Amino acid sequence: MGYTFNLYLDRAISDKELTRLQTSSDTEARKAADLQIATKQLQIFLYVRFPKNTIKVFVNRKVTQKQWDAAKQRVNPTYFKAGAIEMNLYLEKVLNDAQKLNEASLLAGAHITKEQLKEIIDKLNLKETGPKPVSLEEAFEEFLRLADHLKAANTKKNYVTVKNHLEKFAKAKQKPYDFALFTSSFPNTYGEYLSQIESLGYNTIAKHLRILKTFLFFCTDERNYNQLQDFRKWKALAEKEKEIYTLTKEELMKLYKYEFEHTRHSQVRDVFCFACFTGLRFSDVENLRWEAIKKDQIKVLPVKTRHRDSKPIMIPLNSFAQEILKRYKGKDRPLPVISSQKSNKYLKEVGQILEFKEPVKVLKHKGSSTTEEYVPKHEVLTFHVARKTFITTSLILGMPERVVREFSGHKSEKDFAKYVKLADTFKEQQMHQAWNEDAFKEKPSKIRTKKKINVDK
Repeated sequence: MGYTFNLYLDRAISDKELTRLQTSSDTEARKAADLQIATKQLQIFLYVRFPKNTIKVFVNRKVTQKQWDAAKQRVNPTYFKAGAIEMNLYLEKVLNDAQKLNEASLLAGAHITKEQLKEIIDKLNLKETGPKPVSLEEAFEEFLRLADHLKAANTKKNYVTVKNHLEKFAKAKQKPYDFALFTSSFPNTYGEYLSQIESLGYNTIAKHLRILKTFLFFCTDERNYNQLQDFRKWKALAEKEKEIYTLTKEELMKLYKYEFEHTRHSQVRDVFCFACFTGLRFSDVENLRWEAIKKDQIKVLPVKTRHRDSKPIMIPLNSFAQEILKRYKGKDRPLPVISSQKSNKYLKEVGQILEFKEPVKVLKHKGSSTTEEYVPKHEVLTFHVARKTFITTSLILGMPERVVREFSGHKSEKDFAKYVKLADTFKEQQMHQAWNEDAFKEKPSKIRTKKKINVDK
């Protein structure tokens, strides 16, 4: 038997006993049990088991049994509302430090002792006079740990990207990686670096600065790690509207029905078209499993916007989407999803094969300037186009805006309005094409000659 490290509540009522009390016909017994689990403060202790010995050490924290999640060995945020994240981070630190100490002891040929574990907990609870200096690195790591609990996976990923770029910026400019970086001129110098060195667009730079400002408010107002105030004067960069690229109905059907020579093209077509017919993002298609597909609908919990209060979206499967799934029946996964990078590469190849050459406008943002270029549509064909195609095509075909928003999961009226505007523009074009002067011009009719009729006199 190896070493095991667990956290338990001291003198908690066992699940079996708790069930017996709560289902008892004795009303007073039930009330007493409910009162005890809701109000009685119990010590959390670390329980270490190893060959021929066990160690039990209190971790200097108390909670009620109702606030404790025995399965996860952490406090339950639903009932431990104030400070649940900090409490769980502390418990995680206790376990990690104890396990590291155990590894070091084993390398030295010894077992950990109760005194050593107590010393770890004492250090974690050591009260110092005055605030403890926290480095920029430590503050960002804490910010990311909190994001694990509070933010969607994609948001956390964006935070990590911002941190990585910031570290590279400090190194490139040969500046100390600390809070002194964030001067009043920081947005200009950092934005120039991201544009010229990292080749990021205007909107991406605006997002990076917005995330950094959120981080600095956290460090300054919530944690008191930073005393510098210049960041409060930063002016937010207004994001510029991007072009929306979609496939027309005719292009979508041409793609759906085309017989490709190579498997990579037919498979990436199937995944892309499935997203066009359902409105799913790449991350949601990538995470799709057979268990989420029930008859003629799929149950999706969007990855990008997921948080602890998220509710799944039920999306009906139209006949086109069902036909694609039939092609992969019996496989481990519903769709042959590959990486987003390879998917986008193959989609551009597919667009070339199908000759999607319609010129589309591309806005390129570098620093404060914006330039326009026109390129063939196949050059902008990426997986993002699938979701946009679903939304605009659904609106053009007459699906109510409310229903489309339920399927797409759009929370922002502003973001969704872009698609409504695009669909309205298409309808306007169709109106002008159908009702134009040429359609009402009289065409010269053929002159008919009357047949001569012989009349007998």
